[in-house]
Amino acid sequence: MNNHWAKMQNNTHRRVANVAYDMFYMVDLQGKYAFHIHTDFAYKNPKTLRLKGMVVQNQNSHLGTDLYIALKNNDEWSIFARLCDDLVETANNEQCTQENLLEVIQNRLEDWREFLLAYKNVEFSLNKQMGLFSELLCLKEIIAKQIGYENAISHWVGADFHKQDFIFDDEALEVKSYTSSKGAIVEISSVEQLYSEKSKFYLIAYGLSISSNGQTCEDMILYIDRQLQHLPEIKRLFHKKLLEYGYINSTENEKYSFVVDNVMIFSINEKFPKITPLNIASAIQKVKYSLNLLQCEEFRIEEINLQKENL
Repeated sequence: MNNHWAKMQNNTHRRVANVAYDMFYMVDLQGKYAFHIHTDFAYKNPKTLRLKGMVVQNQNSHLGTDLYIALKNNDEWSIFARLCDDLVETANNEQCTQENLLEVIQNRLEDWREFLLAYKNVEFSLNKQMGLFSELLCLKEIIAKQIGYENAISHWVGADFHKQDFIFDDEALEVKSYTSSKGAIVEISSVEQLYSEKSKFYLIAYGLSISSNGQTCEDMILYIDRQLQHLPEIKRLFHKKLLEYGYINSTENEKYSFVVDNVMIFSINEKFPKITPLNIASAIQKVKYSLNLLQCEEFRIEEINLQKENL
């Protein structure tokens, strides 16, 4: 990860490259790292935000509005750099104007506020990338094709730490991934994960291999973004959920490319092999177990047909 402030002197600033807006890296008089955004548009009542480990200030004048974000502890520059890079990327992707730049940035900072409160480790590991890739693939290839991207993203709740990844009025979907070379075995992380009171409950499992010819999570996100170009509110919701999932488009984490070797869909009913709150002693609080999908063939189905009237 590039430390944008490492070679800067106190009381200096440097304009961010490759962005059409007035954005600057700064080091203040005390040597604290900061980020500055200027817009020629004068906002009457800009939002006042609080971010963990940072100080946020707005200043209005006849020249426009300035937003300053200062890091309290320079040792935490890595997460600060990710935040700043994300703000630059957000501004570029949204194709902001002087009139809405600050609003777009502050909306993104609200997403970051929740992220900073919830997360201590921002490493996006191989397992996390496999999980996100599979959920996005399911969203793109199965759910959106039946009910559209707006409904698909609205019902994607895996990032919200729900029991299942997609929940509808009468249906629930759990998405799992596994490394193809290690066999069709998935990890179940709780007694609730394969338990649902919905009338229809499905498990979708993707067998993945790492390959330079494959796709990354970023590739999937960019594709979905293009489908949302005329749905700005849904696009913002999508990126909010990505951040809640722990995804940050950063050069610090290695980005893995995946190819899909196999897709298996199962109908989960009372006979499906699983541990649920109904068949375990209440004194047992946490359960994790592995499930061999090759021994669940009798529950396998060819496809899922979502009930549009139940959205």
